Amino acid sequence: MTKQVFEAEILDADNGMDAAFVKIPFNVEKIMGSKRPKIKAIFDGKAEYRGSLVRIQTPFHMLLLRKDVRAAIGKNIGDIIEVSVELDTEPREVEVPPALQQWLDKEPDIKGFFGKLSFTHRKEYVNYLNEAKREETRLKRLEKVVEMLRTKKKGI
Repeated sequence: MTKQVFEAEILDADNGMDAAFVKIPFNVEKIMGSKRPKIKAIFDGKAEYRGSLVRIQTPFHMLLLRKDVRAAIGKNIGDIIEVSVELDTEPREVEVPPALQQWLDKEPDIKGFFGKLSFTHRKEYVNYLNEAKREETRLKRLEKVVEMLRTKKKGI
């Protein structure tokens, strides 16, 4: 499959969560060979994103556009952006911080649950921990993450 490049309007997901997406203007299943393909995207030639093309109660596929990505390209809902999309065949690995790895090694149940999470959910947990600037905040977040994993919560 070749890279698909198109312009799209950033649309509001209208779910009260400041979520946004772009409509995919081609037949995803035909061109990418899957109903939910893993992709690499580049927005406005600047911001890279790895995720999946999804169809969430719509007749079309969409690509979610996270708030941090919109900030990186300086665009908001209603703006037009250039989108480049291609299949992502690279392994999806998440580097687990040592403090979390210690908990995973101590508690096989949470390790098993964490290992079964999607790349995106594992990445959310790791980013949540890594984004803490102070050690005190990191420790509080680690406690929260461990508790969330114990209760089998998929994401932050």
